[in-house]
Amino acid sequence: MIDFSTFLKDKDNFRFQLIVSYVILAILLLTFTVLLHVYLSMLQDDKNFEQNIQSTAEKKIKYLTQYLNNNKSQITAIANSPLVHTAIKNKDYKYLDQYLFDKISANTDYMRIRYIQNTGLEIISITRTEKGHEPHRIDPVSIHTKIEQNEFSEILNTDRSNIWFSSIEPIFKIGIPLYDHKKEPNGVIIIDLFIKDFITDLFSEQRYDSYFVDEQGYYLIHPNSQKNWSRYYSHRTLKDDFSPQLGQIIETQKPLYFNEDHIFVVPFYVHNNKYTMIFTQKKSELIKKRENGLAILYTILATIFISSFLFANLFSKPFDSAYKRLSNEAESLNQSTIILKQRIVDEIEKNRRQELILQHQSKLSALGELLSAITHQWKHPITRISLLLQNLRLRLRMTEKLDEDTNIIMNASFEQIDFLSETIENFKNFYKFDEKKESFTFQEALSSVIGIMCDIFDLHMITLDVNLDNSIKIYGNKVAFSHVFLNIMNNAKDEIVQRKVKNPTIHIVSKKKGERITLFIYDNAGGTKGVSTKEIFNPYISTKAKEGSGMGLYIAKAIIEEKFQGTIVSKNITNGLLFKINL
Repeated sequence: MIDFSTFLKDKDNFRFQLIVSYVILAILLLTFTVLLHVYLSMLQDDKNFEQNIQSTAEKKIKYLTQYLNNNKSQITAIANSPLVHTAIKNKDYKYLDQYLFDKISANTDYMRIRYIQNTGLEIISITRTEKGHEPHRIDPVSIHTKIEQNEFSEILNTDRSNIWFSSIEPIFKIGIPLYDHKKEPNGVIIIDLFIKDFITDLFSEQRYDSYFVDEQGYYLIHPNSQKNWSRYYSHRTLKDDFSPQLGQIIETQKPLYFNEDHIFVVPFYVHNNKYTMIFTQKKSELIKKRENGLAILYTILATIFISSFLFANLFSKPFDSAYKRLSNEAESLNQSTIILKQRIVDEIEKNRRQELILQHQSKLSALGELLSAITHQWKHPITRISLLLQNLRLRLRMTEKLDEDTNIIMNASFEQIDFLSETIENFKNFYKFDEKKESFTFQEALSSVIGIMCDIFDLHMITLDVNLDNSIKIYGNKVAFSHVFLNIMNNAKDEIVQRKVKNPTIHIVSKKKGERITLFIYDNAGGTKGVSTKEIFNPYISTKAKEGSGMGLYIAKAIIEEKFQGTIVSKNITNGLLFKINL
């Protein structure tokens, strides 16, 4: 006979055990899931930390490099100034003193600027006591010789193409040698910079502890500001804070990450000196993350215990599905955003180039209209002069006073009048821009340029060696291609004149191989100096100091690429610069 009381009791026990077992299983499974999630989150946090720190380090190196390059450019500009060389050559130290005084007054980062002769005698010294204070001159009586100092010898022996940098100290020094016309060093200019505040601001970081260390392990920057510039104050080194990792940090030549200790190391060089950036997560942040993680874990476990039996199966699958869909949509949106950004960048650059070309065309059109007006005004007096000469000849013939010499002189006058009319007509046609497209040869495009520049070439005794295949025809706007010739040849002429080249020659050669047409334009002016052959096509890049706009070769490149769908490149050759145009 069945004992219903026992059966019901066992049934209730079974139900209770089943519910408890289900809850325990759910808790175990979800606890495992939560722990796995916490672990993966920690890994993701480490990965994010490494990526963020790497990005931060790259930015700091970029800012520091830019700061040094800016000051390098400034001291180079001072050293290359014709005013400085003239003052030194003429020993006009009063003028040089005023020039350097103006420079230090204009730049509050300059602590001191000096000019020292190659004998080691310090001629000019201008200084300020603190950043932002007004500079003052050091009495020449107080200036002492620098011949025994190592830094002076290093600067004086620095290669002409380089700049001397000191190690990074609270007062950072940049030096450059000055050369006379015989290319011999006749002194140096040294600028002392207030770099301390810049370095401190550069490494002011709220999210991480930042260290900046020199090659000997002394701190330039430490999270505890009292330990900054430890070489001079606290004498604290890497060994005091990073003893377990010391060897690897000192020897590494590339970024290094100690993920267990959350330490990121980035070495880099300034001149010949090695420096190291070290970033660590703040201990307070690590503790806070750990406490937040535990709090979240406890909360989740409590929630699991209460709701796992009721809601686990109900919400797990829809949540996974929704998460996957959201992740896929987010990834798709991210890819679309990247593509859209790139398109925007491309379109902005394209519009910028088109705007510059339109501005160039507008200037040419305005110049063409001006020349048309001048031509119109010139034709009347030229015609009247011609008629007057003809009347004079007729009168002389009628009075039988027209001798052979007079006739020769009058014929020469008529030739000059014809030449003047033809010249102004050539200028008007050359600068009268239109969008007409036609088939033309290189020679036809070049002829109008030669007509304009022939006198300039004759003046500077520049030989034009032209070897063009007149069977080669291209289709497009002939005037636009003439401007390509004009910009390249005018640049070559300027370099030849500036460098006083002996036997100057510009060569123009065309070749055709299958469907490929190549035009070579090269000179013997010595090539580019101080600017790479790629940079000369960038806007506002010029090798002619204040005289050049930096737009000529940029416009030439835009015409070749936009209007003729071709390419143009340049490279330095043995004695000059070569332009290669492919169509």
